[in-house]
Amino acid sequence: MQRLTESYERPVFIIEGDPKQLYKERDMHENTIRGVLSSIAIDYGVPIIWTENAMETAAMVYWICYREQKIDKREPQIRSCKRVAGLPAMQEFLVAGLPNINSKLSKRLLEHFRSPKEIFSASEEKLMKVEGMGKEKVRKVFDLLNCEYCDVVKNNE
Repeated sequence: MQRLTESYERPVFIIEGDPKQLYKERDMHENTIRGVLSSIAIDYGVPIIWTENAMETAAMVYWICYREQKIDKREPQIRSCKRVAGLPAMQEFLVAGLPNINSKLSKRLLEHFRSPKEIFSASEEKLMKVEGMGKEKVRKVFDLLNCEYCDVVKNNE
């Protein structure tokens, strides 16, 4: 719950299935389960929504999104609002947003180039020198960083 609340602005906890089964199928005392649920709701401020099945869960997610996007006019987040501490962590987070770049490769790129600016302005040949950066990855990163935004918008219409 701590990581969930740190990573998302407005998290929701959905429990799918019959609430009575929660107490029967677990080898835990009912009060332990109640304590956990009350902590989620009170200590972390995360609303708990119960649904009966996958169809009802999908409908609930749809209406939550509808309310957020259509009624409240909130844009969907491209990435979670994960809070990163310190400049190195923010740089790693930024570089890991590139296509097919995970956190390990993000660190490797930063160690090689020393700054995100150097990564973003690197040639394909220079990017290829980093372990784990194959031709396909380099091409996708290079295309992303060098294609003008308005061209992408026109091609997707």
